[in-house]
Formats: sequence, C-alpha cells, structure tokens
Amino acid sequence: MLLTSFFFPALEISASMLNLVTSTSVVRGYNETFSFNFAITDEDQIIDVDQVTGKNTNFLVTLVFSSVDVRATLLANHSIAITPNISFDQVQQRIHPNSNVMISGRGTVLIPRLSCTQYQYMCVVLQAGPGSSIQLDEGSVDHIDCIQASDYINCKGTCC
Repeated sequence: MLLTSFFFPALEISASMLNLVTSTSVVRGYNETFSFNFAITDEDQIIDVDQVTGKNTNFLVTLVFSSVDVRATLLANHSIAITPNISFDQVQQRIHPNSNVMISGRGTVLIPRLSCTQYQYMCVVLQAGPGSSIQLDEGSVDHIDCIQASDYINCKGTCC
C-alpha cells in the first residue's frame, strides 16, 4: 500500500496597508466598534492561494491592540486580542501569485481606562484558517502588520 502525504508549501504571505477608517475614535472605557482594512499579498511568483468553500477559511485574522509592535516581540506588557467581523468570502478567496486582495471588516474593543496610554499599536495577525489551502511560515513576521494606534485612541474619555 502506497501512502501519499500532501505537502502544502509555506507561502510567503504578507499583510500590509493596515488602516483604521479615518473617522475612528476609540474612547477608553467603552466597547467601541471601528472599521478597518488591510491587504493580503501572495508574494510567491508561481503558487496561488486557492479558493476554499464551506466553513473553510484560508486565513484567521486577529487584531491586537498592544503596548509594542508585535512584529518585534510577542511579549507585550499590555495587549488585547480580538477576532474581528470579516465576511467569509473575503477570507476564502483566491489570491493569484504576486498579487494582493483588500480585506475590510469591523471590530469591537474595550480599552481599559487606567492603562489606556499603554496601547500604542494596533496589529493585524494572519494565521492559516481551518481547511486552508496554504501554510504560513510561522518563523516569519511578514503576515503581521502594525500601525501606530495612539492617534485613534481617546484616553481623555471625552467625545469629540
């Protein structure tokens, strides 16, 4: 009996252009909903990310509000990880070699009042989803993108 193992190569997938919608203001101490977008790029010249269907997803997306840029270290003194709302068709879609797709969604976060000023960064972290057509190189930080979030977080607690 011949056993065949399937190997999904670890693709060079990158997350970039993370952006909060410009009208976003997250007021500390409240559950605040915000909109965001970012790009996923298949850096490979030959292999594409195949489309998946059903409950399968190519990517699990986590947003992390943190005291540090998590590309440098995953050891933040203060961090909040949330799973945002992103439509299934966005995380199931095909990505052609050397091209990108834009992903948009909404998230809700509660930034604590007392440690509000510690949350300086927001990062998007990609992981391979259940039933994914690809494998990510977990030793790489290319599938993480961060922005300075302090401009969007209102630590004074007053509106507008």
